[in-house]
Amino acid sequence: MTTARRTGRPVQRTLSARLGRRRRTLQRWPEAGQRPHWSQTATALAGVVSVLLVAAGLYYTNEANRAQQDLNTQGQITDRFGRATDQLGSDQVDVRLGGIYSLGRLIGDSPRDAETIVEVLSAYVREHGSRNLRANANAKVSVDVQAALAVLGRRPATTPRMDFGGANLNSADLSGMDLTSADLTGTSLIDADLSGARLPGTDLTGANLTDIDLTGANLAHANLAVNDFTGADLTSANLTGISLFEANLSFITLDRADLTGSSLEGANLRYSSLTKAHLAETNLTYANLSHADLTDADLRNATLTDADLTDAKVTTAQLATARDSARVKGFTGR
Repeated sequence: MTTARRTGRPVQRTLSARLGRRRRTLQRWPEAGQRPHWSQTATALAGVVSVLLVAAGLYYTNEANRAQQDLNTQGQITDRFGRATDQLGSDQVDVRLGGIYSLGRLIGDSPRDAETIVEVLSAYVREHGSRNLRANANAKVSVDVQAALAVLGRRPATTPRMDFGGANLNSADLSGMDLTSADLTGTSLIDADLSGARLPGTDLTGANLTDIDLTGANLAHANLAVNDFTGADLTSANLTGISLFEANLSFITLDRADLTGSSLEGANLRYSSLTKAHLAETNLTYANLSHADLTDADLRNATLTDADLTDAKVTTAQLATARDSARVKGFTGR
């Protein structure tokens, strides 16, 4: 017994010492869920507020820098625009060319000003083109006007429709250009190249289209009440939904052209080539098709009331698919 009690006392003292240290530690560090001291909370909040203030300061500094940068950039754009427009009024063609190309670069550098630049260049084409036309009705487009047209051909699709009414664009290269809904009233386009151009809804009232190249052009629903179409090449052109009432279409090429649903009432198509043309549902009432080549043309449901087919290349089988073919004039049968 004595030995046991002696052996147990040191063990008890050791355990008591350890428990005492544990109690003192727990008194210094609050248990989980115990409310921290107010000084600790204040310190933590101060740190969070400090971080937020630094972040806010950086944000507003960046915004201010960005705004200043935008102002500087816009100021440079304004200066470039002013210098370029001043160059357009020069008597020297090379200076005017510099202004035109400068405006072309500005369209890409400042999309917000693209609409204004397109309007300025369109006005330039009208003014300088009309000036040349007044001096010589057969004059070709000048080099600076052609340059302006080239720049406009690269404009964004979102810019407004172009207005070239009354301008001289003789022999101009407008191939592949997007002229959708453009105003080309009274424009002289003698021998101009508009192959592959997009012209749906374009107004060509009173335009001179003599010897124009419209190969593969899209002229759907365009206004083609023109003065002269003589010698024009409209091979594979899209002419659906157009009206060419009493238009002069003699000696023109319409091979493989699509004229479905169009009106050519009273049109002059003498000696024109319409091989493999799509003329289904087309109104050819009173049309002059004498000596025209209609080889393999589609005449299904085309109206041929009183049309003149004297010496035209067309077969009885073709006419059998058309309307009022019995009322055609000059057809002797093939």
